[in-house]
Amino acid sequence: PGDKIKTDKRDALKLAKLLKSEDLTSIYVPEPEDEAVRDLSRARETGMKDLKEAKYQLKALLLRSNINSKIKDNWSLQHLRWLAELVLPHPCQRIVLQEAVSTITERLKRLKRLDNELTHQVKRWRFYPVVKAIQALRGVRLLVATGVIAELGDLSRFDHPRKLMSYLGLVTSEHSSGDKRHLGAITKCGNSRARRLL
Repeated sequence: PGDKIKTDKRDALKLAKLLKSEDLTSIYVPEPEDEAVRDLSRARETGMKDLKEAKYQLKALLLRSNINSKIKDNWSLQHLRWLAELVLPHPCQRIVLQEAVSTITERLKRLKRLDNELTHQVKRWRFYPVVKAIQALRGVRLLVATGVIAELGDLSRFDHPRKLMSYLGLVTSEHSSGDKRHLGAITKCGNSRARRLL
């Protein structure tokens, strides 16, 4: 209240004071190439979600029609052939089945294209050595490593692992007062995609 004058000079002075008192912290701005790899990685994840959704819809149709597959390996070529040869009693159901099978087939092809492109593009990326190094962790392969590095960018900006974990929201929440200390669940702040991949 009472401070009703806003000018560029006053703003610059205020920013200079905040910078001097170390109340401002620098932020990480990704390079355009990094954003492009991140977009491709996210497109691959979206393709995976779309494929899962199509599979769920087809399974729901078969469940409603009381049809069980004898093939144990779901979504294999043999299973897709069985689905293509399946004949449902009503013409409307046949149309839905045919559309669902063609949607799944197309989304499988889309996912394969995105996987191939991501594998090809990441090898020319400046963070490829870091992606290779992260794959040394158990259970981490190229797609997960690429996704994590695409979301986090330059890991050297975190001078301690605690800062990285805090950035990802993987630290426990705390509600303490006096001599009572209560630790809760993880904070889940920050980049949810990188957190989920980890």
